[in-house]
Amino acid sequence: MAKFAKMPADRLAHERTRVLASQAWSLILSCLDNSEPWILDLGSGSGKHALFAPDSAHYVAYDLCELGRKFIRDRQEFVQGDVLELPFKRDVFDVAVLSHALEHFRDPSMVIRLVRRVLTVGGVLYVETPNPTYPHFWEDYSHVRPYSAYALRHLLDDNGFLTLAAGDIAYPSRAHILYRVLRRLGMESIGVAVSLHLARWFPRRCFSYACAEKTGGSTEGNGSD
Repeated sequence: MAKFAKMPADRLAHERTRVLASQAWSLILSCLDNSEPWILDLGSGSGKHALFAPDSAHYVAYDLCELGRKFIRDRQEFVQGDVLELPFKRDVFDVAVLSHALEHFRDPSMVIRLVRRVLTVGGVLYVETPNPTYPHFWEDYSHVRPYSAYALRHLLDDNGFLTLAAGDIAYPSRAHILYRVLRRLGMESIGVAVSLHLARWFPRRCFSYACAEKTGGSTEGNGSD
C-alpha cells in the first residue's frame, strides 16, 4: 500500500496525495450524471480519497480501523466496520471506492459482489491496487496478491459490472535526495515543485485501476441480489 506518511515533508505528501486522488476523482465523476452522489469509501485508510472528494457529495468513509475517523472532513461521515459485513441497505450508493483494499482479501469475487449489493444500478465502482511491479508488495504481510489492470477488468466484468476504463497509474517518483538538498538550502517550495515535475517525467506505474458500472440483473450464485 502507499505509505504517504513516509514522505520527507507534510507539504510534499499532501501534494502527491492530491495528484493521485485527483486522477481517480476525475475519472469517477466523468462516469456519473449525479452532481450530488452518495459515495462509499471502503477501507478509507489514510484519507487519500476523503480529503479530496467533491464537496457536493454525501460521503461515507468505512474502515475497520478507528484511526480512519481523523482523516474525514466535517461534512463527511465515518463508519467503523469490516468490508465483509457491510451494514448498509442494497442500492444506496452511487459510487463505491475500493482503493488499496482488495489485495488484502483471499476471495476478491465475494468482495466485489458485496460491494455491488449496496450500489444503485448504473452506480460506479472504482478499484485501485498495487500491481505486480510494485516493489514493496510482499513487505506487508497482510497482502494476498497484486492485480494487473487486465485482472481487475475481468474480475469486475465477471461479477456484475461493465468496465468503463482500466489501466496503470503514474505514481509520483519521490526524488528524495534532490528534495532534501533543496530543503536544507531553504528552498523547500522549489523542492516540492521539482519533485512533482520529475514525477510527471519519470513516473513509476506500480498501481493499477479499473472503473466500472453496475449492470442490472443478478450475479449468479452470489446470494446478494
